[in-house]
Amino acid sequence: MENKQVAMLMDFENLVIGLENNDPESKKSFSAKTVIDFIEKNYGRVIFRKAFADWSNPKFRKYTQDMMRCGIEMQHIHRSGYNNNKNYAESLMVIQAMDCMARNPEISTFILITGDADFLPLISYIKSTGRTAIGLGTEGTVSGALLANCDEFIFYGNDGLHNGRQAAIDRGPVIKALKNIIGTAGAYVNDIDEELADEMPDFNPADMGYEDLYAFLESMPSLVRLDNAGDEPKAFWIFQQAPKPQQRFNNKVELPPQEVSNMPLDEYMKATRWFIQDGQMRVDILTNIYNILSEPGTVISSDDLRQEASSDYMVEDKPWQGTIFSLVCGSCLWEKPESADLPLHMRKLSLFKNVRSLDDFMIGYYTSLFHKAFMEREDLNAQTMTELMHPEDVDGHLPLFEKVYSEMSDKR
Repeated sequence: MENKQVAMLMDFENLVIGLENNDPESKKSFSAKTVIDFIEKNYGRVIFRKAFADWSNPKFRKYTQDMMRCGIEMQHIHRSGYNNNKNYAESLMVIQAMDCMARNPEISTFILITGDADFLPLISYIKSTGRTAIGLGTEGTVSGALLANCDEFIFYGNDGLHNGRQAAIDRGPVIKALKNIIGTAGAYVNDIDEELADEMPDFNPADMGYEDLYAFLESMPSLVRLDNAGDEPKAFWIFQQAPKPQQRFNNKVELPPQEVSNMPLDEYMKATRWFIQDGQMRVDILTNIYNILSEPGTVISSDDLRQEASSDYMVEDKPWQGTIFSLVCGSCLWEKPESADLPLHMRKLSLFKNVRSLDDFMIGYYTSLFHKAFMEREDLNAQTMTELMHPEDVDGHLPLFEKVYSEMSDKR
């Protein structure tokens, strides 16, 4: 172990957002020292340490002292637009990894800290040189393809780090199988284990980094409720029921309308709309939705779209429902009439025929999201919308919201 040398490259935003989404109450769940100590104990001396993030963002800036103490070089990612931030960190990490391999042939192991499948070409190249490619990511947010291609994977949960074997199965099919097995009446965990073994014999919870099936089920509180009151633990699937039409996306604000209208804009939006509040997460998921549905002839249920579009994030029910509602009302998505009587999460969606680009898609979404505020508030303008949606980079996102405001003004 002492003779082995390791390079560590960290997609910092991907990791920390995943950790904080898993534990929203935690103020500082990430520890650079914990990561370095774990790697050096199990894999070798970390001689190359680099992390990529927008370090001007307060969400990430609070970790910089911890990073400096551990000798991790922090490379800043400059934000330059509203829909092209994601690939910037990936490109820099790939370039740095290639440069590191050329300059440091003695490094035998590369640890890529991310949950994103976009690093698969880099992983393949690292392995082709005879080196070891190890992934490290947040429990419950790691791409199944990434798990399957890394030589080994380290899971970082709120209880620390632990090793998981190479994964052979994507999480999505397992979740679908569990939903069918548990059904509407629930099922005992031991019975689920047996049925799942029959249906998916290659599945092992350890592949996902969990000790057993119970621990795997426990990691999905938004999908599964566990009851330990009886002699055996029992699992119940949390089915999303469609609200009554008049309450479909109503936040049930009890305050008088005038008082709601006089709230600060951020409180007003939270009281009257459901939306994904994290700016980067919102951009990524909206982009994923557009990319999935822009394939000609694509029709997909809201439930399946949610799994595909938000696989890298933990999105709660209300923000997801509100996002779909705003997209439908903004003429971005078409809800198929033949599925109108189905529960909300089962309704079929396709891209609205007049949406020609991601720019159209984004403008339609935000026009719908801010329509009520535009009609009721004098303080709403392109600047205030941008400051609310993307406080981390107002200048970079302002052109989008200028188009949104112009669109609302034309329709008034």
